Amino acid sequence: MRRLVNGRYGESHARAIARENQEIDTRRLVGLIQSSDPEFLVVVPKEDPEWRSTLANLGVKLAVVEVYSDPQGRRLVAVSGDQPRTWGKGFVTKLSRDGILPRAFRIDMPAALEENDHISLMFKGFLTWWRIVKAKRATYILPNGTFDLEDDSNYCICRNEQGMMAIEVDQT
Repeated sequence: MRRLVNGRYGESHARAIARENQEIDTRRLVGLIQSSDPEFLVVVPKEDPEWRSTLANLGVKLAVVEVYSDPQGRRLVAVSGDQPRTWGKGFVTKLSRDGILPRAFRIDMPAALEENDHISLMFKGFLTWWRIVKAKRATYILPNGTFDLEDDSNYCICRNEQGMMAIEVDQT
């Protein structure tokens, strides 16, 4: 795990993954790998307390999945420990405030969005327009005009029930 956690992942890794699944957009996967650090979850059939502390020191999560059978052959699965992270239906990317640009939001996973210099996002039933600004180490969205979201809330971009991109309060 130490080697995986400390690995440097780039374009060659993205292309290798894309070769295995033709449905993956190689360009967007390259962007994802270059802009986000991987997270790791080790799944084991039985917990070893030493593993939990060792993996935690590496930033790796540990899940235990135990399978039991009753005399009739029916199976019961017990899951404990860490769980895979999910963001909910329609989740696209988290947004965060950045002190450099007070009205802007930093896009957590820029590769999740289409390659463009603008985006329209629904917010509370209204269509809003945003500019996408790419800096050397981050990508931001800035509102066209005056559009301020509350400073004390966390936001994300999701697809709503109609399939449109929307800014929503992040519930995670």
